[in-house]
Amino acid sequence: MATKNMSEYDFVLSLGDKLGEYVHQWIAVVDNEIIAKGRSAKEVYDEAKRRYPNKTPFIMKVPADEVMLL
Repeated sequence: MATKNMSEYDFVLSLGDKLGEYVHQWIAVVDNEIIAKGRSAKEVYDEAKRRYPNKTPFIMKVPADEVMLL
């Protein structure tokens, strides 16, 4: 699935339905691994920097898969 040459963004996209457990949460990805999750971006960023101080984490909020019909 994930390779070292894959960007963190591409890694997250490759997860598809596996992101379901993180809906409405912030996640941090380092080296193609979800290394932190939480309710706020700051909380997740702080945890990622604590664990990997010399890396720049990819941070995003996982949206719900909702469709609005107008």
